[in-house]
Amino acid sequence: MARKLFISFLGTGFYEECTYYDSKNSYTPTRYIQQATMEQIGVPSWEKTDAVRIFITDKAFTDNWDKDNDMRFNSRKQIKEPYTRLGKILDGMCIKADVKPVFHVPVGNDKKEMWQIFKMVFDEISDDDELYVDLTHAFRYLPMLVLVLSNYSKLLKGTTVRQLSYGNYEARDKENCAPIVNLLSLSELQDWTLAAADFLDNGHAERLKDMAQHFQLEAESGVGSFVNTLEQFTVDRQTCRGAKITNGTIRQQLHDISQKINSADIPPLTPLLQMVRKRVTPPAGTMERVVDAAQWCLQNRLWQQSLSILQEGIVTFFCQRHHLDIMEIGERNLINSAFVISLGMKKDRKKRIMWRVTPDKLPKMLEILNDPLICDVDICKTFIALTNLRNNYMHAGYEKDSAEEISRQDIEEAILDVSSKLLPNIDSSYEPSPWIFQEKVFLNISNHPSLDWDESQREAAATLGTIQDLSFPDIPAGATESDIKKMARKTAREIFKMYDDSIKLVVHVMGEMTFTFQLVTILKNCGIHCVASTSERIVKDLSNGERISQFHFVAFREY
Repeated sequence: MARKLFISFLGTGFYEECTYYDSKNSYTPTRYIQQATMEQIGVPSWEKTDAVRIFITDKAFTDNWDKDNDMRFNSRKQIKEPYTRLGKILDGMCIKADVKPVFHVPVGNDKKEMWQIFKMVFDEISDDDELYVDLTHAFRYLPMLVLVLSNYSKLLKGTTVRQLSYGNYEARDKENCAPIVNLLSLSELQDWTLAAADFLDNGHAERLKDMAQHFQLEAESGVGSFVNTLEQFTVDRQTCRGAKITNGTIRQQLHDISQKINSADIPPLTPLLQMVRKRVTPPAGTMERVVDAAQWCLQNRLWQQSLSILQEGIVTFFCQRHHLDIMEIGERNLINSAFVISLGMKKDRKKRIMWRVTPDKLPKMLEILNDPLICDVDICKTFIALTNLRNNYMHAGYEKDSAEEISRQDIEEAILDVSSKLLPNIDSSYEPSPWIFQEKVFLNISNHPSLDWDESQREAAATLGTIQDLSFPDIPAGATESDIKKMARKTAREIFKMYDDSIKLVVHVMGEMTFTFQLVTILKNCGIHCVASTSERIVKDLSNGERISQFHFVAFREY
């Protein structure tokens, strides 16, 4: 069980007797607020394990503690009169708890002595103590010092402040009764301030949530719901919950709840909540939410989260823009690939050979590549640089050419690039359009030039595009598998130089089988349709007994 500890400072004034009271009781008439406060909090019934500490300067000892002196000069009346000191009064209260005066407290005239006082009080506090503190007497700054110290001990010793009280002698009434004022709300306000600062400075809402639970601020005030939603808001960013960030639901809930908050129970809490409110005003669109979340994470030193949310947020935006499933990794990869393909195509329009887009995904990829934002070189460079920066973080720098150090400025510049290059160009009314091929070409790669084909084959080929020929290479009989692969890649490069992505290309490949296999594999991996020609063999018997074979074209069949 936690120890109860009463702390008070004894002053030097000539104290007149009065009756102290609170909202429930009046207490024994006394010169000393300590006696009345100890009766109020039940010190006479405390256990031996509990404690009372009265902090006393040398002058306060003489004036108001010395048990052996029952007289004191009254300067107002200019006479000596009976005056029982606090030490003797506490002896007469028969308290079981450990009552201990702490003597030789400095007067606190300078910074050094203030720290001495601070240490003397702090040293008397044990771990997990429940503190009851009287702030009535001693120097004017002392209540501030004790208030700070009580919060300091909360942090370092896990204490709980049960009461901060002040005996307002100056407010006594006609019956010579003075109130004991409970100042605990000042400590509570400081707790709220620190909790709000923890959110504003570090993005942590846990302390605000704990405060709301401690004070049971629920339905009527709205504070409980607000801080619970605020914690979810922060957790979503700390754990990079991209879908929840981009849909903006939690943020909108937070904004709506904040408008209904009634902080009447703790009026000074209102401006603090208003400051928090300003930080959570919901932005409009997906990319605005993404940039806002990235900035929030950066501000709260969540660098890795900032980069991840920004990079994946851009992918989400383009998935939505092109009606792709944001939760499907294969469709998200289409966007990642599109940026790299698009940037590569500025240098070599056929560099997409390096990207394996399956035939079923090719129409969608071509649609994405038709997006003016994807085609923007600056936006592509920004995205790829951002991806590299993010990957550097995600892989802990274990990549070739990773930067040894990443600064806050690097992330700030990444956010600024996205904000300046992407956000101004977003058209909310944009609708993707399918890729439109300007021209169809039927490329014949075989040992039979198209001019030698019969009419039916030429007509069939013409339905697939303008017929063009490329000679089938001479394949040496002794060529190795590696040689065949090199020859196939060389032929593929020639094709890519001849035809850009505006051409709907169908390639007819007929010839040496291993070369044909390698070339068709490369072309199909790049989304190019490849066909073979089929024919019927017709055998005719001649009158002289000889037989001749004729081949008649039937159709083109796709590999």
